[in-house]
Amino acid sequence: MTVIIQTPRARTLFTIAEEDQGVLSLPLPDRLFGFCAQQSCEKMFKALLAAHGQSFPFTHQLFELTAKLEFVCGEKMPVTPFLLADIQAYVVQLRYEDGPPLSATQRIEIRETVAILRAHILERILKAEQAAKP
Repeated sequence: MTVIIQTPRARTLFTIAEEDQGVLSLPLPDRLFGFCAQQSCEKMFKALLAAHGQSFPFTHQLFELTAKLEFVCGEKMPVTPFLLADIQAYVVQLRYEDGPPLSATQRIEIRETVAILRAHILERILKAEQAAKP
């Protein structure tokens, strides 16, 4: 069954997040792998905000986005195998600096984290859209 997100901005952002997630199966260098993982999370959080009818800041800060989701929309993110704070470093800092190499286990945990967030956020988007219907 194909699920269709009704909110146009949420649908676009979620699709972009899925594209970023899709490349995580490729043998990417660590910096690019981490960057795509971070971008996928960021776009999913923004998609959920859009589904709630909320604007979102043009930021790469995952903490800022999850804080708005929690305090404005009442959304809590699930526990994940890889900390979002550690993924956050790949958006700016580790795009310009060397960091410790990612192990095979860390790559698996990052992929699992993005997949867990994707499933959770898709469910929450659909619920938010359902709740908004008259």
